[in-house]
Amino acid sequence: MIDGWVTENVKICQLISKLYKQLSLRETDHTRLMALIQRRIDLIEPMRNLLNPNSYYTLITEMAAELADIYS
Repeated sequence: MIDGWVTENVKICQLISKLYKQLSLRETDHTRLMALIQRRIDLIEPMRNLLNPNSYYTLITEMAAELADIYS
């Protein structure tokens, strides 16, 4: 559960996910690459599911777009 500072928590998770994305661009080992991708999913997906769609529609949309990028 996210208590307070929701937007900041989401932005921090998104920044960490972007860091993992940048690391994955340089990774040559397939196993480690898949681990980085899974970390991004594990970071963003639960956060998106916790948010109230009526209050945080924009953040949920941003995270859904990021998840779509990860899964593609």
